Amino acid sequence: MRISDDRVQHWRRDHTEVAQGDSPPIPFDGEVYNEFRMWHVLELGPGEGRQFRKVAPICASYSIADIVPEVLQLPIYDNVAGKFLITDYTSDNFGKMFDVIHFWYVLHHVLEWELRDFFLFCFRHLCKYGTLVFNTPSLMCPPEVYLGDGKQTTKHTPEKIVEVLHSICPTLRITISGVSCNKSWSHGYTFIVKWE
Repeated sequence: MRISDDRVQHWRRDHTEVAQGDSPPIPFDGEVYNEFRMWHVLELGPGEGRQFRKVAPICASYSIADIVPEVLQLPIYDNVAGKFLITDYTSDNFGKMFDVIHFWYVLHHVLEWELRDFFLFCFRHLCKYGTLVFNTPSLMCPPEVYLGDGKQTTKHTPEKIVEVLHSICPTLRITISGVSCNKSWSHGYTFIVKWE
């Protein structure tokens, strides 16, 4: 199913760094940072380039994908290896594989019923023995933010994420660690998922 126009319109406006709050640009420790070194990397939902600026210099190549065409056209991304427009998690295939796919504060904007298709989309583009690095925000946010509409937060628990990932491939190695930010509602979990 195609990503709805109203979600694309929302993220046309809210992909900016101002809308991203206090989450850190490097949402993982130095050991995870090394996962990117000299690999071919795809970032989903790159916004205005917070992760790109920190991670791209150590990668063999860096590509981006987003649901908003305007994000792909930002000048900061003029020299990336590839730019891909996401329109449908079930059918998009960029014809390219990556060693690492990462996304930060993106998963909670994936609808609950889309979660499996979203991860299948990721694995379609991940090399054998590749790595997914991503986070999910804390479940301690005020109740009104859990709207589950693809714009505000969808409440994916770590247990639900692991369940969906293992339904795709039971032998995935999944490591989960906590991330702490300035504001309690930005706390979350970092996931490192590796093919075995």
